[in-house]
Amino acid sequence: MIKLFEEFEPVKKTEWLQKATSDMKGNDPFEQYVKSFGEEIKQMPYYDSSDSVESVSSNIAHLLHDRPYNSWYNVQEIVVNEEKKCNQLALNALEAGATGLHFITQKADVDLHGLLQNIKLPYIYACFSGFNEKNLLDYIKNEYPAEEHEHLQVSINGASTGRESKDQNGGQHFSGTIRDFFLTFTHHNIETLTKSIAELMSQFVDFITNSNDENVQNLFNRIVIQNSCLNHYFLEVAKLRALRILFAEIGSYYVVASPKIFIQSKTHTSTDHLDNLLTNTTQAMAAITGGTDAIVITPHFANQRTDELSEQDITFSNRIARNVSNLIDEESQMGKVLDPAAGSWYVNNLTQQIVDQSWKKFTDIEELGGYSKKSQLLA
Repeated sequence: MIKLFEEFEPVKKTEWLQKATSDMKGNDPFEQYVKSFGEEIKQMPYYDSSDSVESVSSNIAHLLHDRPYNSWYNVQEIVVNEEKKCNQLALNALEAGATGLHFITQKADVDLHGLLQNIKLPYIYACFSGFNEKNLLDYIKNEYPAEEHEHLQVSINGASTGRESKDQNGGQHFSGTIRDFFLTFTHHNIETLTKSIAELMSQFVDFITNSNDENVQNLFNRIVIQNSCLNHYFLEVAKLRALRILFAEIGSYYVVASPKIFIQSKTHTSTDHLDNLLTNTTQAMAAITGGTDAIVITPHFANQRTDELSEQDITFSNRIARNVSNLIDEESQMGKVLDPAAGSWYVNNLTQQIVDQSWKKFTDIEELGGYSKKSQLLA
C-alpha cells in the first residue's frame, strides 16, 4: 500500500498561519472566519492537536466510569388527565421501545393504582411532575417488595413533599435512587450561555448551604438537571460535558466521592412539524453525544392545535419521537461507546472554554453572596 503523505513533513498550525499571513501581506487569513458566541467563546475555522484539551476527555471518562457504554433512557412524556387512558398509553410506549416515562399532572388527586397498573417501576426510569411526593413514595413502598427497591430510578418534581428526612439516596426507606431536587436549564440564548450555567451552579450551592443534610453526597444523589436542548449541535454537546465537569468541581470542594449529576434532556419544537422532524433528530443526537442520562423527544406535532390532529396523527408522532432515540442507539450505534465525543479537538476545546467562563462567572456570583443574594440585589 502506498502511503501518500509519508513524504510530507507535518506542518504545525502556527507555522501554516505564519506563512499564510505573510502571503496575505500581514492580514490574518482567518480573522473573518472566527465565530463568537457571546464575548468569551470562540469557534475557530479549524483545529489541530495543538488545540486539544485532553483533560476534558479524561474527566468525562472518570465521571462516567460506572457506565459500561453510553446508555440513556428513551423517555415518553405523558400528561395525566384520565388515569386509565394514560396507563394504556404508557404500556403501549414501553412495548414500542420506550425505557422511561415522564408523567405530568396538575390534578390534585391522582389515582396511582389506575395510572401505574402493570407498570414495573423498578425496571424502567420514571419521572413524576406535579405529584404529591409522599403519596407516590407510599404507593411505591407498598406496591413493591424491599428487594426490588434497589432497582428504582425515580425522579419526583413534586407539588408537595410531606417528607422530613431522606436517606443516602434521597428517598426515605428506599435502597434505590429517588431524585427530588430539580434544576431547570431551559436557556436558549447562546450569547449568555455561560452566565446561565453559572447561575445553575450557584443555585445548587445554595441548596447545599441551606440543606439540613450535612452529607453532600446525598444531595448530589438527589439532583436532576432538566435540560432543554440547544439547536446548535456542537454547543449542546459541549454544554452537557461542561456541566458534568463543573458540578464535579463543586463536588471536589465538598470532598464528595461520586459527584455525578443526572441530566434529563428534552428537545424543543417549533410550529413547523416538518422542521421538527429534523431538529428533533439533531438535538437528540447532540444531547446523547454529550452524555445525557435521559432524553425526551418532543413529538413533531406537539405545537399543532389538538383539534387539527387526528388520533392517528398523535399516535404516529409519538412513534416517530420514540424511534429517533431507538435509531440513534441501534442503527447509529451511539450506545456502543462510552464517550462519542472523546478525542475531538474542537469539542474538547469548546467544552473547556465553557468550563472556564462559567466557573469565572460562578465565582463572581459567590463573591456577591450566592444566587439568592444576587437575586435579591437585582429585584
